[in-house]
Amino acid sequence: MSCCQLDYIPERLKTQDYSPIYNRFSLKDILYRRVTQKQVDDPFGNISLTDLSHNIGTVLGNEVSKSKDVLYSILAEEDFEIYSEHRPLELKIISLNENECYDKIFVCEKNENTKVRIRLQHDPVCCMHPHCVFQFFVIDVDNLETEVTFDNYKETLGSKPFKYLRNLLRQELSLMIIRQEISFEGLL
Repeated sequence: MSCCQLDYIPERLKTQDYSPIYNRFSLKDILYRRVTQKQVDDPFGNISLTDLSHNIGTVLGNEVSKSKDVLYSILAEEDFEIYSEHRPLELKIISLNENECYDKIFVCEKNENTKVRIRLQHDPVCCMHPHCVFQFFVIDVDNLETEVTFDNYKETLGSKPFKYLRNLLRQELSLMIIRQEISFEGLL
């Protein structure tokens, strides 16, 4: 049984007791992110690199969700069902580690002690089982990781020593975007 109480969410998207956890991917698997018209050309340019929400579209080549599913509001306190001013943006997984996970470490060229890890993590929520996040971790000189959150962003990844790596991370995410024309004419 699902914990989701939103009637407009299709059953196939609701997290059930038996729903699988996706921890392996294949190259070319698809993710979806909702974007506004202003974000289409540079969806990662003006945002804080904390946990970036997406939906898993495919896992190991099998469909998990459809592109339009990312437009559903999954919060009961919102007074709408669909983010009608948004459109889905498709991203393709372009690299994986030996465990078939997207999990990479970026090191600053000027200071090898300045490192950031980015990881794609399946993060199912009651009303959106395909939900996933890109998580970011700052790695200190002792190789201890601190997860980047909205609360610590200015002191971690948002701080000046990480400017170069922020740009690299945004470039990495932008390389995943499947470039296509996204229409904002008419609503879904």
